[in-house]
Amino acid sequence: MVYFIGNSVEKNDSLDLLREKLLENSRLLLQLFKERLELGKSVGELKRSMDLNLRDRNQELQVLRKLNVSEPIEERFLNIIFELTIMSESQDNQATGKETIIDAETLQEILAESICLPGDRISTKTSADLPFIRRAISKGAHVINEDCESFDLQILISRNTENDCIKISNISSSESIVNSKRPDKPRVIRLEVNE
Repeated sequence: MVYFIGNSVEKNDSLDLLREKLLENSRLLLQLFKERLELGKSVGELKRSMDLNLRDRNQELQVLRKLNVSEPIEERFLNIIFELTIMSESQDNQATGKETIIDAETLQEILAESICLPGDRISTKTSADLPFIRRAISKGAHVINEDCESFDLQILISRNTENDCIKISNISSSESIVNSKRPDKPRVIRLEVNE
């Protein structure tokens, strides 16, 4: 029997080298991300002092254009970055204390947990603090305050004192709600709220 030890060692060495490069890349990303969160806090303070909304889709679109984002996976990544930055901007503005969760709210959280993926875009005109939106953000979805005509999934939440209801529709019955046929492309989820 003949063993080619040299080839095996080279492959392992190159794998170890690539892993080291990935580790260094992760260190740099983490360092830059920590800087971004600090900048986000400062931006949030300034926006609050100017009475501006923390969410600014026009600014995000400018960033996408300036970075020449052309691949869907790049947009998905930036959507996650945008949402985490907005979370850092709003850190001082978040309410503290215990919330009372009722059945309809729990259902919204379960829905978001079940269908939202990191980098998904949630397009909505509501400014309501909904459990669906909070859970979607925690899963890495990005909320955009605008209406959209083209979407992959539509969710209608009707809230009133007697009966709350949630309606979900998919534009294409051939696609799964959770697993899009284009996993690298950010899905657009249109959220409407009737109160």
